[in-house]
Amino acid sequence: MKYLRKKDNQKRVKFYTFEKFKFLYLTIKKNKNLIKSIQWKIFCTNFVTPKLQIKMYNNRCVYTNRQKSILKIFKMSRLFFLKTIRFGI
Repeated sequence: MKYLRKKDNQKRVKFYTFEKFKFLYLTIKKNKNLIKSIQWKIFCTNFVTPKLQIKMYNNRCVYTNRQKSILKIFKMSRLFFLKTIRFGI
């Protein structure tokens, strides 16, 4: 369980660090006013991200580390939320 949480946190950090570079890369790619040689150099260098580009990450419950049916407001799974409500915690 701790391993999955640690791995998920590492993925999130990588995602946030490369998000700005990815945005810059896409704007340069779509910009028609730039010189073609500049665009070509940028595409060849591939400065955006390595092959470990992260497209998606999963939200997990803070308490149980469960991946499915997460309530975004409370950052916990639906099952854990119902248990805590039933016991009045």
